[in-house]
Amino acid sequence: MRILVIEDEIKSAEYLQNGLTESGYVVDVACNGRDGLYMASEFKYDLILLDVMMPEMDGWEVMRHLRGKETPVLFLTARGTLEDRLKGLDLGTDDYLVKPFSFAELLARIRVALRRGRLLKQEDVVEESNCVTGFNACFPLDRGRKVTHLPARPRKQLCQLVASERKSVNSQL
Repeated sequence: MRILVIEDEIKSAEYLQNGLTESGYVVDVACNGRDGLYMASEFKYDLILLDVMMPEMDGWEVMRHLRGKETPVLFLTARGTLEDRLKGLDLGTDDYLVKPFSFAELLARIRVALRRGRLLKQEDVVEESNCVTGFNACFPLDRGRKVTHLPARPRKQLCQLVASERKSVNSQL
C-alpha cells in the first residue's frame, strides 16, 4: 500500500514516514501543498495524509482540488477546533485527526480508510437489465448512463429487489 504524506514540518514528515514504513507501507512525502497536489495527480496512492497549514498551498485548497478523486484523504493537523474539523469533512476528507495523536490510532484510521476504499472499488459488479449492483453499490441505469438522483428508500428497495432474484420484497424499507 502506498501513502502520500503532505506535511511541511520536516520532523513530523520524517516521523510519519519512518513509522508508516516500519508498519509496512510505502511512503512518499511532499513538503508543501503544491508539490503534494502534483504528486497526487501524477502518481497512484492508496491514501493521502494531509496537513492544513502549509506554504504555497494550504491543505484546504489541496482538498478542494482532490475532491471527487477515489483516493481516501485523512487530514492530520494541529487545527482542531470544531469549525476546522467540520470544514475538513465538508470539503470531502474521509477522516480528520488532530495533532498530537496516538500513532496506533493513526494506523487504525488508515486501516479503516483503506478498507473502505477497497469496498468502494470492488470489481464484483453485475449488470442486470437496467440496474447495476455490487457489494456496496446499487444504482439504476438510464440507457447505460448512471442515474444518481434516486432517493434513499427507493434505491434500497431496488437493491433488495435485484438481490432477491424475483422473490418478494419488503416495501417497508
